[in-house]
Amino acid sequence: MFMRRHYWLACLFLAFLCGCDESDDSTAKKTEDDVPNECSNKCDGGPKCVGDDAYKVCEDSDGDGCKEWSEPRSCKKNQTCRKGSCIDSEEPEPSCKNTCEGTSRCADENSYQICTDGDGDGCNEWSEPQNCEAGQTCQDDSCKPAAASCTNTCEGAPRCADEHAYQTCEDTNDDGCKEWSAPKNCPDGEVCSDGQCNKIEPLCTNVCSQEGETQCSENNIETCSDYNQDGCLEWGNPVPCEYGCSEKQCSKFPECPKDAKICPKAVLEFNEWIDGDTSKSSNVIKKYPSCHDVGTTKVQDESGPEEYYMVNLDEPGFLVVNVKPEKKVDVDVHILSALDGSKCLARGDLSAGTHLDAGIHYISVDTFESSSNAGVYHMRVYFIPDSGKCGMVQKIMERTNDSTPLQMPVVGKVGRESHLATTYDQQVHGGDKWWPKDAYDQDSLKIHKKHTIEMYGDVISYGNHEGDNKWCSCNGSGQCGHASYGKALPPDAEAWDVNMYWKKSTKPPAGTRYLVFNPLNGRAVVAAAGYETGPRNPESMGGAVPEIHNYFGTQNGYALVFGELKNQDYAYGPIDCFAE
Repeated sequence: MFMRRHYWLACLFLAFLCGCDESDDSTAKKTEDDVPNECSNKCDGGPKCVGDDAYKVCEDSDGDGCKEWSEPRSCKKNQTCRKGSCIDSEEPEPSCKNTCEGTSRCADENSYQICTDGDGDGCNEWSEPQNCEAGQTCQDDSCKPAAASCTNTCEGAPRCADEHAYQTCEDTNDDGCKEWSAPKNCPDGEVCSDGQCNKIEPLCTNVCSQEGETQCSENNIETCSDYNQDGCLEWGNPVPCEYGCSEKQCSKFPECPKDAKICPKAVLEFNEWIDGDTSKSSNVIKKYPSCHDVGTTKVQDESGPEEYYMVNLDEPGFLVVNVKPEKKVDVDVHILSALDGSKCLARGDLSAGTHLDAGIHYISVDTFESSSNAGVYHMRVYFIPDSGKCGMVQKIMERTNDSTPLQMPVVGKVGRESHLATTYDQQVHGGDKWWPKDAYDQDSLKIHKKHTIEMYGDVISYGNHEGDNKWCSCNGSGQCGHASYGKALPPDAEAWDVNMYWKKSTKPPAGTRYLVFNPLNGRAVVAAAGYETGPRNPESMGGAVPEIHNYFGTQNGYALVFGELKNQDYAYGPIDCFAE
């Protein structure tokens, strides 16, 4: 436009100078559109790609009437420019052509080629020749086994190699020919026939239904098994039952004699309460001449009614029986080898115990003197096997206060003893010359008991019984809390100390582990024996310190079991004889 305006101005100026007439047809008819264009098109056609992700458009972008290429315009994300247009991204169009078809071809007799894109240009071409494997040649575009130089040695279906194996006709060595395979075993319980494995059909039938099942056959017990190895079960291996057979098992107890006035009841479980009532029974045995309590030779009058029980022991051990009668009921307990008063092995007012061999043994709960003392009672039977953790040693113990020796283990009345001074007490109070000033030296006793509680915690408790709060009586030298051992006891031994009137020849070494067992509740402790001789009451079988009585819940004179443990490695203190 600028050029056009200057053109007219120049014309007017020349017209003025030269007298040009504005009405001249040659100039008057010219218009602005007739002025020649001073630019030219620099492109034609449609868009074109600029790289892979942009394009240009041929257009008049500056309005001068001529076309030129626009600035590059980017394609959208995930698009590619192809032939001037942005399209969704694809594999780039290959700039090559496939030069092969198919998968493979023979290059020569011994090699082949694969049709593949080996150079990654997007087009397939034949690969370099690759050799066939040994024994193969290239035939029909692939490697195949060379013509066989062998012949088949078998044909058809499998055959039996023997009774328990078969063979198949196949090329086992890849030589192109078939031969019989190595024998292949049939599964267990099958045999080969007509080239196949088939289950063995039994030639017998089961007489019984389950391996290990039992049945009674007269006084024998038989077991179900395949005794003749014919594949079928039958009854066999008869074992005689000593007391007859019942309900598919040997009876553990003999039958009651038909002429018996009282039939014994079987004790099937130990450590459980059994309820009885002598008032509903009869009196057969009036006296047990071979049995008397420890410390006396008196034979008690058992003229009241009694009840009998029987136990069957699988192994030797110590049997303990405890009875708990109701009020106004007076019964005694006896252990017998037979239902005969002369066969009594042990007795007691409430508790009795003795060592027994394996086999049948009897218990009699008999009413003292007359039927007026008969009634309801509760009984508990404990068995401590020799092979168990609380097994005890059988031995004879001679006593200083009785000419009758004791067969150990034994059940008898146990006194309640007082405290003995320990090495800890002497250490606290200044040395091994220290002893309590008197039996009631409470200041030193408080320290003594406090240390015992620290060692054993909640197991230890003390009450108001005299023995709980008293040192052992002073000896002739004025030494209180002094044991016949002659010196202070180790603290752990003193806490669980027991004594007996053992003679010097049968006194156990100091510190020997004794089992003390309570028939009232089955509790037991590992006690220290051999330090002190006693007890204070000579009518008692033995004595035990307050800690033992308090743990058991017993008082002075209660019947307990004493016996030397087979295992001398236990620590002193409570033990559960029946835990696994």
